[in-house]
Formats: sequence, C-alpha cells, structure tokens
Amino acid sequence: MTFRQQSGDYAPWFHIRGLPVHSVEVLMGVYLLSMIATTVAIALGYGAASEVLRYDSVAVFQRGELWRLFTYAFWNQPNIPFLLELTVYFFFGREIERFFGRTAFVYLYAILFAASPALGLLCIAFQNVALSGIPCGTGLFVAFATMAPAVTLFLGISAKWLAITFVGIRLLSATASHDWTQVVIEGGGACIAFLATRYFQGRWVIDALSVFKRNRFQVIQGGLKGKATRTPRSERQPELSETLLQKNAQSPALGDSTLHHPSEPHPSEQETDQELVDRILEKISASGMASLSTAERSLLESARERLLMRDASTRR
Repeated sequence: MTFRQQSGDYAPWFHIRGLPVHSVEVLMGVYLLSMIATTVAIALGYGAASEVLRYDSVAVFQRGELWRLFTYAFWNQPNIPFLLELTVYFFFGREIERFFGRTAFVYLYAILFAASPALGLLCIAFQNVALSGIPCGTGLFVAFATMAPAVTLFLGISAKWLAITFVGIRLLSATASHDWTQVVIEGGGACIAFLATRYFQGRWVIDALSVFKRNRFQVIQGGLKGKATRTPRSERQPELSETLLQKNAQSPALGDSTLHHPSEPHPSEQETDQELVDRILEKISASGMASLSTAERSLLESARERLLMRDASTRR
C-alpha cells in the first residue's frame, strides 16, 4: 500500500517519549486495555458483566439504558476477530486520519461508531439486536476504499473491489442464514461509511438540501478547513493542460492565483485555488496518487500553502 498523502491537520494529541500519538493510536490503546480488562473479568468469574455492557436494542429502547450505546465497544474478548479489527485500524485508520486530518477523522469515526446502534434500533420492530466488541472495522475499510479506490492492496486488486467483495460476501452470508438484522447493519453501515467519506471529500452534493442553504465542509489536501460551497459538476472547467498547471504553480501571487483557460469566455469564470485543489483531489480519488503528474503535484502543494496562509491571516 503506497497511499501516503498527508493533511495539514495531521497533528498528534500528545507524545510518549518523543513518539507522536494520533487518534488511531489512542483508540487502539483504549481497545487493547478493554480487552485486558475483559480477560481479567472473565478469569475472575465476572463474565456476566457483558450482559450489562453490551448493546441491546430492547434495553435501550424500552428501558432507557442509554449507556449501552457506548459501552458495547469495550467488551472485547481475546480472539482472532479482535486482532483483525485492530489490524484494520492500524493499516487503514491511520491512512484515513493522515489524509483527512485529525478533526475530520474524529467526526468520521463518531459517525461510524453511532451507525450500528442506530441501525439496530431500526430493526427492533422484527428482532432484538445485540452487539459487543470493537466497532467500525468494516466502516474504516469502506472509508479507505472510498478515499483511495485505485490503491492496490492484495494481489494487485484495488481497494474499491476488495471492499465491494468483502461487504458483498458478508451480505450474502447474512442473507443465506436469513439474518435480516445483520443485512441491515452491514449494508447500512457500509453505505453510511461511503456517504460520510464522500461528504468529507467535499463530493457529496444533494440538491434537495439547497433549500436549507446549508454549506458543506471542504477538503484541502485532505484537511477539514471550513465551510464553502462547491461548483456543480456540470459547470466545471475542462481539464487543465500541463503548461497551465506549471504556470499556476510558479505564480508568486498570494490572493489572485487563478488560471484563465483559453476556452473560458469570461474572466469571471476563472477557477479559484479551492476549485483547482478539488479537481486534483477528484483525480486522486479516481485514479490514485500515482496518476498525478509532477506539475499537478506542484500545483496541489502551492495552492494548499496559499490557502493555509490565507486561512491563517483570516484568523488573525
């Protein structure tokens, strides 16, 4: 896996003996401690504590035991599935945080964490749902495949097709056993992970929301930088030539670093730094980092620096 794009918001929470500790490392540490605590509790004969901690849709909905919405993630027995989930956190969670930045990753993880309990409540009409163990493994994998679909992971297979295959097999398995709650939770969770990732990429556009005049978060080389509107796909300019990319990358202007393509009829249609970055990010999402030319990489970095400087000056 060669996807190493990094956001300007990729900052650690703290350091341990000089080593940076980011959000994913914090989560992995918490779940490892919970696994040790679970093992000790079972060894001492307190295995019944799982009945109090695990998620139970009936207990939450009818008895109001809301703590189960959070505590289900902290009953982790030492087994192979737990190890596999941690592996997903280590390899894919870190790449997601590195690309989107710490702030966006925290929001994304909160959405994925809440997805399974929320979907479980939707299934209460026909079956009780019980959950326990480390969450969000499948969601993080789907999020990574959405973020970098063309990155090859195993035997030359792209992340997109591995995610589709993995989720598809789980859905088929649940369907064969008539476990419809699992179908809802697995399928719905994958859809939520996909939509949330597209949202933080700045590529989720729903015209129906425009009546509420809601702006969306925009991503600047993966970092969550603020709210802004996005040019509809039908109005975007044609792909920039290599010469224009080099010209814009070398431009010394800080505030007026836009390009005027020969096909543009009016100067008012010139692209801003944000739109140029969005276009290159779309290319990364579709074809991976390897598809970028040297000029496009230079443009992305220079535009990002100008946008960060502009954001810093605004805060002052």
